Amino acid sequence: MGLASISIWQTIAAAINRSSQITNLLNTTIDDPNIQQCLSDCSQSYIDAIDQLIDSVASLDNKSYSDVNKALSSAMGDVLLCQEVFSDDATNPFLLRDSNNKFTQLCSNALSITNQLAGSAT
Repeated sequence: MGLASISIWQTIAAAINRSSQITNLLNTTIDDPNIQQCLSDCSQSYIDAIDQLIDSVASLDNKSYSDVNKALSSAMGDVLLCQEVFSDDATNPFLLRDSNNKFTQLCSNALSITNQLAGSAT
């Protein structure tokens, strides 16, 4: 479980960092109300993702690998919603794309590790 736990905690750290970056962007003077709304939606998406990731740690501690996978998948889904919000905004479709892609890759890595654990536990 060590590597899986480390992977999830790294993903949590990345999500907290992204959430902080979004908050900083929200606190800057952005004149476009559409971008403000997109950032606000993304902020909530990352908060939800962090909650899911914390749930995944508890599930990992209980060796409930299916619950870990559900939580990690939900976290990825939350951030994909953020990306979709910006993709729908023709003026700034790439504002958080790189950050979101890095986050989903971290989630994917954690899922792969957890799947290996689940396979070895059976």
